[in-house]
Amino acid sequence: MILVASSNAHKIAEIAALLPEHEVLPYTKFLAPIEILEDGDTFVANAQKKAQGIFVALPQALASSCLVLADDSGLCVRALGGAPGVRSARYAGANADIDNANNAKLVAELQKLGISRSSAYFECAIALCGFAKDSHTMRCATTSGIVEGEVSIEMCGSNGFGYDCLFIPFGFERTFAQMQPNEKNTLSHRFRALQNVRELLQKIDFQY
Repeated sequence: MILVASSNAHKIAEIAALLPEHEVLPYTKFLAPIEILEDGDTFVANAQKKAQGIFVALPQALASSCLVLADDSGLCVRALGGAPGVRSARYAGANADIDNANNAKLVAELQKLGISRSSAYFECAIALCGFAKDSHTMRCATTSGIVEGEVSIEMCGSNGFGYDCLFIPFGFERTFAQMQPNEKNTLSHRFRALQNVRELLQKIDFQY
């Protein structure tokens, strides 16, 4: 069983579809929501912190029969020195309409530089935590996925979420938000990271 450090139904369904041989459930099926401060300098650090924080909170019997999977992701714009990066979800600060506020700030920052496009990439890091086989020592393994492209100051499309309306993956003339979900999901950074999870599960002797 794999417990996902999220209550996002779309994310859980995506993970379950790629790992059909596993039972994939939100961790909140067994625990009350846990607030974990994502203050790491990298996506990997944040994913690892979330996975470890939830794993150690599990009852011993449950921890012995499952893994905890956590992810952290964001957009890195090269013209902005890699911003918003690990602050992608909080780029514009606390705001009731956070996606629009984050996109508006990103556009404004590019306009300050006098440019309409910049190379950029989405990155998703995934951490898996569980007990090592034949022991009760916690192990945590990480992997990541990246999709390269460009961001534009023109917001296009109504699908997706976050910065999807600004990001154009290499090889396409459309933003993620102009694509149907099934098309975007075969290109996305999360999809690529999740593909790596299967290899990770084969390489590491987790007890679950």
